[in-house]
Amino acid sequence: MNTLEQKVLDLASPVASSLGFAIVDVKTFGKEKITLQIFLEKADGSPVSIDDCAKFSREFAVILDVNDVIENRYNLEVSSAGIDRKLAHLEDFQRFIGQNIALKTKLPVEGQKVFKGKLVKAENNNIEIETEQKNITISMDFIEKANLDILKDLFKPTEPTKNKKGKKRGQKC
Repeated sequence: MNTLEQKVLDLASPVASSLGFAIVDVKTFGKEKITLQIFLEKADGSPVSIDDCAKFSREFAVILDVNDVIENRYNLEVSSAGIDRKLAHLEDFQRFIGQNIALKTKLPVEGQKVFKGKLVKAENNNIEIETEQKNITISMDFIEKANLDILKDLFKPTEPTKNKKGKKRGQKC
């Protein structure tokens, strides 16, 4: 996280908290005209609505302008953390144990940098992932990027259904 993103996070967190939200991530893009993206989730875990994003945006835009954090023109974009939510802190990993995740490490771990699998454990600054090959433990210090991998669950192959004659669909009669 760069300095501007950290300043924004420091200002946005109390506003988010007062409205029942938590900041999942802050990103900035551009130089002349900066785009500031803030990703929210509700503290109670319920879905974030468009109205929630608009409410936070109205409240935070005033704070941002009063504190003059961004000197140039900027666009403020507020959205939910989404189904592929970023995982950055040990608490994030602990909350999503049992879910599929995708992560990239800063350096190779056992010869690879990209891992996908079910999150099994998160403790003592380490996480354990059950991959198709084996379980692997990775230090939080080695993680470059990690996200929920919910799409893997949504698009699992299913068994073909049978028609009234007991034949699998797509099978020749």
